[in-house]
Amino acid sequence: MEELDSLLRAVAATGASMLIKVDGERTDGVNPKIFTVVISGVGDEAGPIRLDGADLGRTVQRAVEAFDTRQ
Repeated sequence: MEELDSLLRAVAATGASMLIKVDGERTDGVNPKIFTVVISGVGDEAGPIRLDGADLGRTVQRAVEAFDTRQ
């Protein structure tokens, strides 16, 4: 949880915004991608970053990594 907190604070420090959505309609199946992470704002000329995943921490991490490549 501490690592997740650090990732969220790192995004906030850039002035960007992050939205985390939990979708209860996507809980079935082998790999239910119930979490959606969207990062927008600073450096999003190419559009916001949006990723879906089954693991919240990993999905946030992947979104932040994608965001970092734009900075």
